[in-house]
Amino acid sequence: LLLFDLETTGLVPARCHVIQLAAKIYGSPDPADAFSTLVRPPPDSRVPRGVAALTGIDDDMLRRGEAPDFAEAYAEFCDFCRRRGGRGAVLLAHNARFDVSFLQHEVERLATARAEEGGEVPRLGPDAGVVGSVCTLKLLRSERMWAGEDGRGEEKEEGARLRPRPKSYKLGEIYTHVLGKEMENAHDAMGDVLGLEELLQVMAEDGAPLQDLLEKILVPLPQD
Repeated sequence: LLLFDLETTGLVPARCHVIQLAAKIYGSPDPADAFSTLVRPPPDSRVPRGVAALTGIDDDMLRRGEAPDFAEAYAEFCDFCRRRGGRGAVLLAHNARFDVSFLQHEVERLATARAEEGGEVPRLGPDAGVVGSVCTLKLLRSERMWAGEDGRGEEKEEGARLRPRPKSYKLGEIYTHVLGKEMENAHDAMGDVLGLEELLQVMAEDGAPLQDLLEKILVPLPQD
């Protein structure tokens, strides 16, 4: 499992761009099993003030530093997935539908430009070292992850110590609900990856049926 998160200039892939990309092998303490990079958007794209305030990433950081463009960042990401996931990585993200579709859109935009130059770009799939995705938003909405109204739940493992259902399924709010503290570096791609990892590990230790549910909601990526 490869925990995964993006930060972007907005919510509409057709006119917005990735500005940060992070991934980490779930449960691994090895620094080599983590990947994070800022991403320099095209010259005609700017980071909105609201996004800069939320993420801490602004145009100066991306333009004046050494942030790679998307082509270089994506190539590094694919290399990481192939090396650490063995061409069989599953992306684990909170609201994976957004992150995966946004990344796919960026890849298609890059592939179109490269095709005009006679080049190729691996699509997000086995060629990039990735075979599927799992949405932890969907996972954490499952009734089996939480205690029922009577403090128990249906189909729970014996000895499970599950918590009451949260009022919100935003990552930071679930994290606080379960761990009783604020999540550090929220809205930073690696900060969100590490927060999600800690949340899932604590819930698994409490007896939540993560593995069973992960297998049921896995979404395969295209094979070509």
